[in-house]
Amino acid sequence: MEVKYDAVVIGAGHNGLVAACYLAKAGLKVAVVERRSVPGGAAVTEELWPGYKVSRLSYSYSLFSPKIVEDLKLKESGLEVVESDVELFVPFEDGRYLTIWSDPRKTVKEISNFSVKDAEAYLKFEAYWRKVGSALNDLMLSPPPDLTQLVTLSDAISDPIRAVKQLGSLLDMSKAVRAFASHFDNPREAVEVTRTLMFASVHDFLSEYFETEEVKAAFVPRGLIGTMVGPRTPGSAYVLAHHMMGESTGRASSWGYLKGGMGGLSWALTKRARSLGAQVYLGVEVEEILVSDGKVRGVRLGDGRTFEASVVLSNASPKHTIKLIGRDKVDQDYVRAVDRLKDQGCVLKFNAAISELPDYKALPGKGVGPQHRGITSIGPSEDYAERAFDDAKYGRFSREPVLRVVHHSVHDPTMAPPGKHTISIFALYFPYDLKEGDWDSLRDQAADAVIDALSNFAPNFRGSLLQRDVLTPLDLEREFMLPKGNIFHAEITPDQMFSFRPVIGWSSYRTPINGLYLCGSATHPGGGVTGAPGHNAAFTVLRDLGLTR
Repeated sequence: MEVKYDAVVIGAGHNGLVAACYLAKAGLKVAVVERRSVPGGAAVTEELWPGYKVSRLSYSYSLFSPKIVEDLKLKESGLEVVESDVELFVPFEDGRYLTIWSDPRKTVKEISNFSVKDAEAYLKFEAYWRKVGSALNDLMLSPPPDLTQLVTLSDAISDPIRAVKQLGSLLDMSKAVRAFASHFDNPREAVEVTRTLMFASVHDFLSEYFETEEVKAAFVPRGLIGTMVGPRTPGSAYVLAHHMMGESTGRASSWGYLKGGMGGLSWALTKRARSLGAQVYLGVEVEEILVSDGKVRGVRLGDGRTFEASVVLSNASPKHTIKLIGRDKVDQDYVRAVDRLKDQGCVLKFNAAISELPDYKALPGKGVGPQHRGITSIGPSEDYAERAFDDAKYGRFSREPVLRVVHHSVHDPTMAPPGKHTISIFALYFPYDLKEGDWDSLRDQAADAVIDALSNFAPNFRGSLLQRDVLTPLDLEREFMLPKGNIFHAEITPDQMFSFRPVIGWSSYRTPINGLYLCGSATHPGGGVTGAPGHNAAFTVLRDLGLTR
């Protein structure tokens, strides 16, 4: 059975749904095909045990573009953001703690307990990220320039059509540079910021502002999230920047939560896509992307149906997308470039139903307090994080992992039965490639390392566990199609960002197959729940179809 569409989107991850919404809004007949029974990809809420709902993988609402929310009227489709007065709670081994509040004045007062100098520096630190975050956000919602067009500009003089294309790339580059630089006082400052983000480590960057280990420890994990880097790895300053530029709650660098968990976003997008006329098919897998004569023709589904379309957008990783086509049908230079992508996963996700909230030694109490209202960061020093990374470098999982802990039921009590709670733990480092053993046999040991790490700071945690859901990098690959369990489809280090993402010469969301586009996290501006790859891919399609400028 064949059905004709203008465009087919493979995968109902949040980026695929964003792309579908914009395409349907432009009048195209769109189908979204999702292999799982729920939409959202990694941004999903699931009721794993009766009455207990968890944000199964992604765990906070921080990077999603406010422009997309407004364009698609997602609040009218049920999106409800929960803000918190607490950003971070960081307990230390000596019984002290540091709270980073949403109110900078309260944070300054808190930091002054550790260092007056660091308290004063915090305001400069925050001002830096307001400026840099705004500059980076200006680059999010448009394709990066194609550098290959620029470096061959002089060769195109004898070919007017090619010259016009390449001059267009030069103009795009100029616009991007001007947009970025406009946020700074002078060109020198813009260049210095670029140098720092591209080449500095998290350690280098934080040391320019703060003198105390405790204050630096609060911000180190943001420079490590989901990436095989340590605090002293060159380029990790950009990973920090990537997680400091969010404006989802209306405040720079803030992290919020959603009613209904992260699936609240995905269901709002699904509802909006359907209201615009898109068909969203759940529990249906794409088995093949149909290609002939270098052009996409549609997709073949696992149930035998064929969806014919001259445009296909893949929310899957580039590697899986090539697998769906067949390696021999794709330009081999492109295949080799995709094969070289760094995509080593290093994350373990631990979800649980608990009988009571963690009772942190540093700030005791099982009732909801500031220690439960933000992200609890277990990683009391840079050295602690570096040692955790050392394990991963040599093919072992971290025996003392860095943890990011969210108590979702605090922000939405409907996520758990009355008097009970859910907890979500994002843990580093758990490398996909192990030197010894395999993830199926080591899953429980890895989970125990997470439990031990949190129990060191909240001794009641172990006894509060009612149920647990442990997702190793191998599980993330099997269940969520994340290559090697990489939550970003490819690492977000500087050598794989902007015009280098996913590969040089193909940063425009297009592929060597005419009509086939990528719209997932492996494209600019990278991973996290931003919606930007879906937005940008959709507008690239619309431009190619002559439906927008």
